[in-house]
Amino acid sequence: MLYYFKNAKDAAIHFGRDQNRQTAIQPRGQIDLSTVRSLKVCPRRNLPGGGRGIELHTPDRTWIVCPASEKKFI
Repeated sequence: MLYYFKNAKDAAIHFGRDQNRQTAIQPRGQIDLSTVRSLKVCPRRNLPGGGRGIELHTPDRTWIVCPASEKKFI
């Protein structure tokens, strides 16, 4: 399962790294990686971060996952 959050702080709170917070932050969504049938580099070059991304194809939809920067896209 791949969870995604609004920002890194929300992820830290969700996974218990922020001990000062009493309530849990829920992920914005989740991708069940066991349903991914194929993946490829996204042809779009106008995506957030470094402008590039990876497409994860599931039976219900295609997800685009973007790295924080071009340097992180390997």
